[in-house]
Amino acid sequence: MGLLLLSAQNDENSKELLHKYGIDNVSVAGDTRFDRACAVAAQTKRIPEMEHFVTPKALEQPKQIIVAGSTWQPDEQLFARYIKEREDIKLVIVPHEVNETHLQQIFQMFEGRYVRWSEASKHSLAISRVVVVDTMGLLSKLYKYATVAYVGGGFGVGIHNTVEPAVYGIPVLFGPNYGKFREAKGLIAAGAAVSVKDYASFRDSMNMALETAEQMGEAAKQYVNSERGATEKIYKELFQKPSTN
Repeated sequence: MGLLLLSAQNDENSKELLHKYGIDNVSVAGDTRFDRACAVAAQTKRIPEMEHFVTPKALEQPKQIIVAGSTWQPDEQLFARYIKEREDIKLVIVPHEVNETHLQQIFQMFEGRYVRWSEASKHSLAISRVVVVDTMGLLSKLYKYATVAYVGGGFGVGIHNTVEPAVYGIPVLFGPNYGKFREAKGLIAAGAAVSVKDYASFRDSMNMALETAEQMGEAAKQYVNSERGATEKIYKELFQKPSTN
């Protein structure tokens, strides 16, 4: 049998499972998502609308920016409370579902503090505390502007992509259902991420992440760099080694 390369989240576990069935000619390549996310981040261009939101001239001091990606209602409810306690932050919400019913629920939560991305102007972006992104395809680029990222889904079936924000060297927070995601565990172990279980832990963890964003961000950067290289390893195994068949 030829060489079998693994590039799944449970690499070592998968290797052990194959070994039990007598498949030993296996090499663990790693997770190609890290390479892909790094490539996307390196090619990310400016988003002028975000620059009006992040650093409006009307502000004496720039506010810290939280980008909450792939959010569901339980995630959004946390932020609806938090934004009232922290006047020094601005929030970008990118909901997982952008249907009008869900968007209207979000708008009601934030009681006039928000601007809708598709209807935003330079002025409305400058004066708003919250921008709700109601279009698809922007999330991985928006993380570039974050002080701290929050990844949604952790109060449901499981969190969404934590690699996308981590490549920008920022802290990452998410809900409690992350057990199936190796990269989330890795970020926590590296000191780059925190899992929250309720509003109290969310508030305390977010405050801590904002205060230690530089240190946690550096930990995220180091973790991502340690996971890179799977794509090159697979390429070399497939195309630069002579066949043994």
